[in-house]
Amino acid sequence: MSTTRWFILSILMLALLLTTTQSDGSPLVIAHRGASSLAPENTMAAVNAALRLGVDVVEVDVHRSSDGELVVIHDDTIDRTTNGQGAVNRLTLAEIKALDAGSWFESSFENERIPTLREVMETVRNKATLLIELKGKRTEVRTAELVQELGMADQVIIQSFDFQQIQKVKERAPEIPTVFLVRTPEHNSEPKRAASWMANTADYVGADGIAVRHTSYTSELAKLASERGLDLYVWTVNEKSQFRRFIKAGVQGIITDRPQDLLSLLD
Repeated sequence: MSTTRWFILSILMLALLLTTTQSDGSPLVIAHRGASSLAPENTMAAVNAALRLGVDVVEVDVHRSSDGELVVIHDDTIDRTTNGQGAVNRLTLAEIKALDAGSWFESSFENERIPTLREVMETVRNKATLLIELKGKRTEVRTAELVQELGMADQVIIQSFDFQQIQKVKERAPEIPTVFLVRTPEHNSEPKRAASWMANTADYVGADGIAVRHTSYTSELAKLASERGLDLYVWTVNEKSQFRRFIKAGVQGIITDRPQDLLSLLD
């Protein structure tokens, strides 16, 4: 990322607002679970791959271990992305750190480990914004506290499908920008009602933006979000035709497994 681009991003975040679009009007490039098409998702390899590409934002998921540590993994079990089995919240950090979290993706990533959120934050600091999705229960307060401890409120966005987690983050750390995640909105067959439900919920919980599944994006939502001062993100977009659609639509950010393709298109 260029120095100018990062400076603009940082100043806007310091103003306690989510970044909207880049100075040239293009959306933020958000690497989903790191550069997850190039390296095993939610690992340091994926995070570093995203940073090397020069993305604007790195997105990761967070759960808690049985001993209360914040660990970066999407699922509530370790089964899919490691050589172990079991629920994340029933394993200690030491047990989680002993797992191979890379071989499932490709043999060259053998022995890639599940990182802690602290490790990811310290790596991303001053290089990109970190978008943290709260996946596990009781992650919201500790995540907000860690952001404050590391002094990174201007470099972090926290998102969740659970509006109560957003509320708790705002209560603990109102300076951290937050995003209300939406999988399938209420009243999905009625675009105006669906848009109102999303915007009203975001306002109610104090969220600064909405991240919606790209298939649920509508012009009605875009219009209402703009009127309410809510940033609008779409996930998870991987096709070039969809990239073009959302670039033209003027969304503030595109969450993608293939940030390399989106960056190439924007360049």
